[in-house]
Amino acid sequence: MSAEAKFAEFIQAYNDHDADKMVQLLDPDVTEVQLDLIRSTGSGQVLGIMKALWSAYSGLTVTGVEILASGDTFVTYKGTISGTHTGTLMAPDGITYPPSGNKVQADVLGFVELRAEKISRLLLAYNVGLVFAQIRGEIQAPS
Repeated sequence: MSAEAKFAEFIQAYNDHDADKMVQLLDPDVTEVQLDLIRSTGSGQVLGIMKALWSAYSGLTVTGVEILASGDTFVTYKGTISGTHTGTLMAPDGITYPPSGNKVQADVLGFVELRAEKISRLLLAYNVGLVFAQIRGEIQAPS
């Protein structure tokens, strides 16, 4: 299966909040880095972060995905992540954000690497300050 096809499965599983499918897609030794704020190693930790985000944001999805570059073992993409902050969120700095009911939306730039047809590395960049400003109600997410 091509890297782009595996990536499409990953995005679908993420948008469906499908933990069982995600376990099938992730390499047991997968690593994930989000802006040097969150570093996870192993499929259990990476899936744990995803589940925490799915719990904190109802309707959390990545849309408008555009593949910028791809090869046999990688995909670089951009998209928009959005959801509604309806659950408690523990930020990397230890601050806990109770549910605000605010919509959040941010552009994301990502890199997915595969090894033996499993996702072995995830790198994500997004404007985390914008997301927290939307949670706090200082800025409204675009409609």
